[in-house]
Amino acid sequence: MVSDAGGTSIETVAAEQPDAVVREPIDPAFGLHEYQARRAVFAAGVDRQASAVSDSLGTLYELWAAHDGLAAEINPLVLTSDGVVAVDAVLSVDDNARWRQPDLAEYAPSPSPTDSVAAQAATHDFDYVQLDGDVGVIGNGAGLVMATLDQIDDRGGSPANFLDIGGGAGPERVKNALKMLFEDETVEAILFNVFGGITRCDEVARGVNDALSALDNVTKPTIVRLAGTNAAAGRALLDPTVYVADSFGDAVATAVAAADKTGASSGSLDPDTIPDPDPDRESRSDSRPSLGPESEVSE
Repeated sequence: MVSDAGGTSIETVAAEQPDAVVREPIDPAFGLHEYQARRAVFAAGVDRQASAVSDSLGTLYELWAAHDGLAAEINPLVLTSDGVVAVDAVLSVDDNARWRQPDLAEYAPSPSPTDSVAAQAATHDFDYVQLDGDVGVIGNGAGLVMATLDQIDDRGGSPANFLDIGGGAGPERVKNALKMLFEDETVEAILFNVFGGITRCDEVARGVNDALSALDNVTKPTIVRLAGTNAAAGRALLDPTVYVADSFGDAVATAVAAADKTGASSGSLDPDTIPDPDPDRESRSDSRPSLGPESEVSE
């Protein structure tokens, strides 16, 4: 895109003066041709230093392509009697390709304290997105995590994040994910939703227990739903301070209720006081659910 209305946000220009933005499609198989750059520059009404501007456009594209860019922008590009000057420029690099761009590592922005959770997620290679709610969510598989976020919203709650630990996650990966959310001050309750395919639920349970044992004081209600491979074994292993949900719906309802209760209190919440959304269910004598048949995983 090229515009002669430099110095302001291109999004603002596109919204308020759509005719002031010239778009030139680029075939990634061939790149940006010189004639395309010249055509875009002249179409934008840039007649001074047109050749230098089109050269700058070509260089910008080459930098973007060579460095796995998501977006590249020069704004403003100032025309002077001596040529053109890129007063400000931005290059956003695909995080998934940073390993191919070691020369750019020194230019990466340092995370601020508010980005500490996101920085940890990047360190552990988690798929993580910060949201604005208070129910922390961990799951294995993007589809399951998205479905969990939808169910939390449907039941009147508000998810604090999207965190996908991926398939086949072992105890250490589970432990790291859980510790992240315990350290996130915006999270009031944590819902760990796992459907075991290649992920073994007993391995997940060990990771949960490792994370809890590493903490001096567990102040956030932790709700775990395990279904699939070795689900019964996993449920039997879980620390008794964890609320073990009997179903997807039970897990979501309990997490939403726990977050509401924790948010309204000034101190820690005893996990035994987490509201039970299904009071008619068979009570637990030791804070653990009775183990049902391993095959009961569809909900």
